Amino acid sequence: MGEIIDAIPAHVLWAEWDKDIYIDPPIAKFEIDGRPAEDSLTQFSLEVEQSDARGARLLLEGLGLETRIQFKIAESPQFSYLSEDQVKVELAFGRRAEDIVDYLNDNPLNLMLDDWSRVCGDEHFPAPAEPYNPFDVQQIRAIDWQGGGVDIRVEYADNRGRVLNNSIQLFLARQLDLVENAVVYWDHGSGEAADFIVLRPAADDGVDVTLYHCKGAGGAQPGNRVDDVYEVCAQAVKSMIWCDLPRLVDRSLDRMRRGKGVGRLVRGDEARMLELATRRPVKFGMVVVQPGISRGNLEPRLAEVLAASSYYLVRGGHQQLEVWASA
Repeated sequence: MGEIIDAIPAHVLWAEWDKDIYIDPPIAKFEIDGRPAEDSLTQFSLEVEQSDARGARLLLEGLGLETRIQFKIAESPQFSYLSEDQVKVELAFGRRAEDIVDYLNDNPLNLMLDDWSRVCGDEHFPAPAEPYNPFDVQQIRAIDWQGGGVDIRVEYADNRGRVLNNSIQLFLARQLDLVENAVVYWDHGSGEAADFIVLRPAADDGVDVTLYHCKGAGGAQPGNRVDDVYEVCAQAVKSMIWCDLPRLVDRSLDRMRRGKGVGRLVRGDEARMLELATRRPVKFGMVVVQPGISRGNLEPRLAEVLAASSYYLVRGGHQQLEVWASA
């Protein structure tokens, strides 16, 4: 049991569904311009648009859907649609169905805070008491973005949706296309587990799996911008829910076949993915790709966020966090 609270003590970084959603996801059903649509709930992105001590505003997005849900910690019920004109979403659990807001009031989201504590409903669960090890700058790989012709502000596409060759993700696709990487799967879009998933056979006949999470910098030059770090680290820690290789491979292939996100193989093929998914042991690692981070000028606050993220990964049985950044 956590401590009962009536105010959120820190900024909300990200939101996670109840764990059962990831194990056996319901079908989300809704209408857009009178036309019915549906897909697995985990194929949609769930983002925190803003938060304060009173609550948070969440955006559920994907498949043409954009609906906003608000969480008010001191109200009952706590979850509701932001306004009456929001698209209503029904969750189908086999033959049983209920509105997403009703589900959330019975099964609250886990809201992860920037002090690494957690709020679920009206309960607050503190961050781990033990101190984090300082983040080792040796875990930061300095990339020559300028030499690679990369605009560090552009993750994938411009404001008009045009995919740019000088974006971070297209650069990364070229960098990861290596012989030692048996499979490189590119999956940028709503509901992604990561922007890139790399499978590499290991010396012990197992497989090393690395999930790459990318984010554009908040300015044309590297700097110590907290927002540059928080969002991409949140993506890395949140993606731990997908660290089950057979499930990750099945999900990735399903997204590719159904045209979800970028959903394509840069290297390898489906047969190779399925073969590697049967290997043991499996080691998972996370890499955050953020050119806005400066390896040579890493401020303590940013280093603390990286250290906390790495701590959560290691505590979950995974490799230490790696960072691709600027010099």
